[in-house]
Amino acid sequence: MRFGKPEMAARGTRAPLRLSLALLVGVLISIGPASGQDKPTLKDVLGKVQSESETKAVEDLVDKLKGTARKPDKGAPAPAATPGPSAAPAPPTVQPAPAARETPAAAPPKVASPSTPTAPEAKPELKPDEAIKRAETKEAPSIDLEIFFDYKSAEVTPKAVAVLSPLGRALSDPRLADDSFLIAGHTDAKGGADYNLELSQRRAESVRQFLIANFNVDAKKLIAKGYGFQHLRNPKDPLAAVNRRVQIVNLSKDQR
Repeated sequence: MRFGKPEMAARGTRAPLRLSLALLVGVLISIGPASGQDKPTLKDVLGKVQSESETKAVEDLVDKLKGTARKPDKGAPAPAATPGPSAAPAPPTVQPAPAARETPAAAPPKVASPSTPTAPEAKPELKPDEAIKRAETKEAPSIDLEIFFDYKSAEVTPKAVAVLSPLGRALSDPRLADDSFLIAGHTDAKGGADYNLELSQRRAESVRQFLIANFNVDAKKLIAKGYGFQHLRNPKDPLAAVNRRVQIVNLSKDQR
């Protein structure tokens, strides 16, 4: 079969066009995966933001439980007194003639005391009830956490884990290694006093066991005690949600 000149010209034009398209597709395929590998995914970005946010939360908890924000800056020098405009200038100081020096007698060498060295004094701790009172007057470092429990339950829920994880990391921090803490459970005023007291005790103990089991916090450093609605955060609204909380108080007396 013979083709006329128009058909042959059209076929001659299509061949280079198909070749160009094939080359372009090949280039796009070759560079596509490479650029996808360099670009971080949304999951990577969100994971980094969450990690940085949790680290900041842990640092804030350590500072609050250590009471560093309430400690005055003892190293700041006192401002020098500036004389008023009417103050008379001080008279020039006259240096006295140097007196004859006497050779001081040699001091006897220091001898170590033969008594048994005293062990470092153990850090005194507050009683739980005293610690709660001092926390209310801002004399003891403390924090309030809203721990989510199911209704009438003391079991730690997945929602509560999100709050307890930064606390566990903070209590495991070496800066708090020498401190002991009270885990105080509080409820609102709904229901009977005896029931709320028992429920708050079980919830405080659940938090304590969670921190010991998951963050290796020394069990001797944590005391759990429930107070029911004896210490309402908002006495004007006894049923308010802010009254349902777990309070962490530093029991070390030197954290004034």
